[in-house]
This record gives sequence, structure tokens and C-alpha cells, in this order.
Amino acid sequence: MLYAAMTAHKAVRDEAALDENKQGMGTTLAAIWLDGSTAVSLNIGDSPIYLSREGGVEMISTTHTLGAELKAGTRKPSPKLNRITKKALTRAVGIRD
Repeated sequence: MLYAAMTAHKAVRDEAALDENKQGMGTTLAAIWLDGSTAVSLNIGDSPIYLSREGGVEMISTTHTLGAELKAGTRKPSPKLNRITKKALTRAVGIRD
């Protein structure tokens, strides 16, 4: 699954390099790999993974947004942050190497 995510990352970067109007583009990713009774999930950006079980639904991954990092304590708050910037992605497919 990691290989697939890396391939998607490269494909987005390559596409952006072909057209200056696409420079800086990126996308989010949510994937699950199933093998018998084993499941492995991967998410990048604000596309979380949910588990539906016994009539309930719970988010089993974290989102990669500024607000989520602030809530988790992995980023320090700043008075310049507002409601909109807290939704800003901190990770995305195709952005940065």
C-alpha cells in the first residue's frame, strides 16, 4: 500500500510539472488493504478512515490538518490562526517530497 501511495504522489507531482496552472496541486488519500481478517489503513490529508461495527461508526485515523495538530498538541497555537486556517492541510499527496 505504501508503494501505491508513493506512486500516486509521484503521478500528481509529474502532472503538476507538465502545466504551470497545476503547480502546487495535491490531493488527499484514504485506502484500506484487506487480507483475510487483517486490515491495514492509510490516510493522507483530511480523508479519515472510519470503522463501522455493531451498529456504530468510529473514526480510526487522524486527519492531517492544522486544527487536528493543534488539538493533539503536536503544533503550538498562534493568535494568527483562525477557523479557516485550522482546516488547512498539513499533508497531501503530491505536495513536497
